[in-house]
Amino acid sequence: MQRMTTGDRVLVYLAGPGERVFVAKAVLAELVRNASEREKQYLKDLGLTWFTRAVTLKDVHWFDTAVEIAPLVPGLAFIGNKKYYGHYLRQAVARIPGEDYERIVSAADS
Repeated sequence: MQRMTTGDRVLVYLAGPGERVFVAKAVLAELVRNASEREKQYLKDLGLTWFTRAVTLKDVHWFDTAVEIAPLVPGLAFIGNKKYYGHYLRQAVARIPGEDYERIVSAADS
């Protein structure tokens, strides 16, 4: 997260039992900062006690249909081991090449 800068493009990815999808795109509105006490309490209420940093997003666009990652995996450069692609998205933030970003967004537009 510390390498993120204002204006970076962001994808929102959700994963859980039976679902691994991209659901939105946005732009980073400000630098990464420490979460406020109110944000920390909100996260704690959700059971997410390990998050201590926060960002503000702008130009958030929710995809009309979630984009499943599995069909895209063979063409995504940031995923080295295609069999275990979930390992590349286990962190809060994963940096991906611009071409991969465009491929995912294009899949949402189609």
